[in-house]
Amino acid sequence: MPVINNDLFNRFTAQIMHMLDESHPVPRDIMIGHLTRDLPDFRRDPNIVKRRELWPREAQVAIGTIEWLAEQGYIRYDEKFPFGLRNARLDDRAYSILHGSPVPGKSKTWSEWLARHGSSLAAGAVDKMIGALIARLAKDFLG
Repeated sequence: MPVINNDLFNRFTAQIMHMLDESHPVPRDIMIGHLTRDLPDFRRDPNIVKRRELWPREAQVAIGTIEWLAEQGYIRYDEKFPFGLRNARLDDRAYSILHGSPVPGKSKTWSEWLARHGSSLAAGAVDKMIGALIARLAKDFLG
């Protein structure tokens, strides 16, 4: 069964949050290469770099996820470049969700859950974490 964009988005979001949580409070670069290591290195072709529609789908979803998290205020950064963000770090909202919100049905925080499960992320649990992020975003937006 092919992986759909939402599945990739969920996986990449969990990976990004885990990477930034591990390095917190020290900023780190977040690049599509951290998320999609098994892709061929298309980044060496300047014609492809300028045209995202020619990027492999996983790379398109990876950069879209990185940019969405930054646009929604979950990630702060110093500089944006074609393949990611320089000096990225968790925003206070994302940090509080990871450390203050328990995983439904568990006594662990999302941070503890991500640290334990790493790359073997269960889609249902990631969906719940994304739901917590979206719910927090909606609550902040609606006041």
